[in-house]
Amino acid sequence: MKNTTVLQLAEKIMMAHNSTGNHEVFKDIDFDIENEVIYFDILYIFIGAADDICSLLNLTIHIEVNSDPTSDKQLKYYIN
Repeated sequence: MKNTTVLQLAEKIMMAHNSTGNHEVFKDIDFDIENEVIYFDILYIFIGAADDICSLLNLTIHIEVNSDPTSDKQLKYYIN
């Protein structure tokens, strides 16, 4: 299990990245403290930004097929 402090820092970096750019890169950021996971949505062309954050903080980015039938998103992104 990862330290929640590191995940909190990752969430802050994601939000800071959004505020400094011309457009929102990380969308629908949801930090699940209990499971120590950050769920988010991102355009695939910006996946490098998420990978850079994970590399910096020694975290892992996961990309899965979204199995939620009520969602309009094809992929599910999360960091832990």
